[in-house]
Amino acid sequence: MKKKYSIITLFACLTFFWACETERDNPVYHQPGSFVLNTPGYASIVTDLQKSATLALTCSQPDYGFTAATTYSVQVSINNTWNAGTEDVPATYVELAPTFTTAKLFANAFDVARAIVVLSGWTDAGDFSGQPTDIYIRLKASVSSMVPPVYSNPVMIKVLPFYIKLTDALPATYFLVGACIGDGTWSNSQAAIGVSLIPLSLIENQEYSKVDGKGEFTHTGFFPAGEGFKLIGVPGSWDEQWGQSDGAFVHNDGGSGNITVETDGWYTITLNTIKDELKIEQADINQAEYPAMQLVGTFDGWGGSPVEMTKTDGEHSHVWYTDVTFDVDADVSGSDPEGCKFRTDDTWSNNWGGSFFPYSVTSGPNIPYKAGKYRVIFNDLNKCYFFFISE
Repeated sequence: MKKKYSIITLFACLTFFWACETERDNPVYHQPGSFVLNTPGYASIVTDLQKSATLALTCSQPDYGFTAATTYSVQVSINNTWNAGTEDVPATYVELAPTFTTAKLFANAFDVARAIVVLSGWTDAGDFSGQPTDIYIRLKASVSSMVPPVYSNPVMIKVLPFYIKLTDALPATYFLVGACIGDGTWSNSQAAIGVSLIPLSLIENQEYSKVDGKGEFTHTGFFPAGEGFKLIGVPGSWDEQWGQSDGAFVHNDGGSGNITVETDGWYTITLNTIKDELKIEQADINQAEYPAMQLVGTFDGWGGSPVEMTKTDGEHSHVWYTDVTFDVDADVSGSDPEGCKFRTDDTWSNNWGGSFFPYSVTSGPNIPYKAGKYRVIFNDLNKCYFFFISE
């Protein structure tokens, strides 16, 4: 039986619109018992999570008695049990980030694989048999923290997982792409990072979730009027994105239009992935543009063969990129820790380091790099840097 809540009682806490339905001349909110998650066409075909970007899902909206603005979350279980965790007993499922506001959703394949590792209790690669397995996915629908969420039916999906060493999640940043971003080609591949795909920066002293990397991200740049752009969540995929529709910013709607500004100028974009909120505000920027940028460190004898960085195309750009290979980890155990820094020239008149790797906002120390091949991004305006693993 459906529970009923008077809209008069719930109006203060339910921030959504309803279609016309009345009961004794008052609209009535119905608490649905469930809603339908459709079984995807690929469910019985093994999906290799290591070679996939996302798992597409669709559902019907819960029947609240009227059209409601609904937020959906994806949950994963390995045994079709859905018990919430306690202080002593972990939950039997993992809820993924991000959330969605349409009935078409895209679960990040890496996040699904990580959930399988967590739920299976794997501690090293040897724990994984290398064989496909069945997992279960359901959706959670919410309209307000003041009323209970609604859960869909679970569906079984065959996947080939892979082992992931569990560490604190990195900040889950988003990327700008569009006609006025970088070289303007709209290329969103991993190789396009820094060229036509620009990461939103971390914010100094901002705390990011160690579980899913959620938090607040920003970018300040020069945007020409009328030239469209979007934000995407995963390089190489258009499944998760922010666009614009009827003057409002829209999350995860592949049919949404491009985001534009009305007048040429400097703007600050702020994305809060916890609140699922995007803001674009005019900015006042007076910082001079640097003519060059280098990456130097222990790996090149601190300037013996500096790695020259390339400025991303675009008017008044403050974003630089380059590729670098570190043969060994920087030794940070001694009194003079190894690492790397960014500098504008060999006089060291302007230079920046950082305490953390691979993503952070600059501070005084040397950046403690790890062995590997990286696409490096440095934003000299907000002093954020990224070392993205590259092939």
